[in-house]
Amino acid sequence: MKKFITAILAAALLLCACGKTGETSSADAAGESKGNEASVSVFEPVKGNIGEPELRRLFEGNLDCVFNIIRNPLPIEPEPVADKLHYVTGRFTVYAELEAYINAIYCADTAKELLEYELDGHRRYLDHNGRLCFDEYCAAAAGYYVDWADYTLTVELLDEKDCYFTVVGTAEYPADEPKKEPYAVLAHAVCENGVWKLEQTYY
Repeated sequence: MKKFITAILAAALLLCACGKTGETSSADAAGESKGNEASVSVFEPVKGNIGEPELRRLFEGNLDCVFNIIRNPLPIEPEPVADKLHYVTGRFTVYAELEAYINAIYCADTAKELLEYELDGHRRYLDHNGRLCFDEYCAAAAGYYVDWADYTLTVELLDEKDCYFTVVGTAEYPADEPKKEPYAVLAHAVCENGVWKLEQTYY
């Protein structure tokens, strides 16, 4: 049985590796959240039994975090309130709301890493005068060529505390004759204090 499970995970990892080949960066990040239109401000924790619907909800929450909060900042007011610090508008008004959202999707260590991310001493999101702010110093643009619009999800291994699953989208990289190809990630959800969360970000 152990050999069978190992073989499944090895095959999934090989698929992931093939999907990531040739990933490229570019200054044009337009449309990188294609296939993910989520913009809710509250994420209901995933408790109890977990299956494909719950894993999809976690993965789509992850896509929202990656593309609408991390890679691209939340909407901000145009005028800074201090240096490059801008108030966030809509969705989250205070830091605690953003903190709760990310903590409902990712395990404690990953959530802390995302929330406390710094670049040259500048923290991406922080509280300023009781409101959530984004430091524009941390803004960055990078190309992204994966489309998750019609992704497939397959559970590879599931027990009471762990769930490995493969998610496959499509990628179309810049080329003289661009073509779509499968792009896969092997994701891991863990049950942390009775709540299922993702071990890390996936994109």
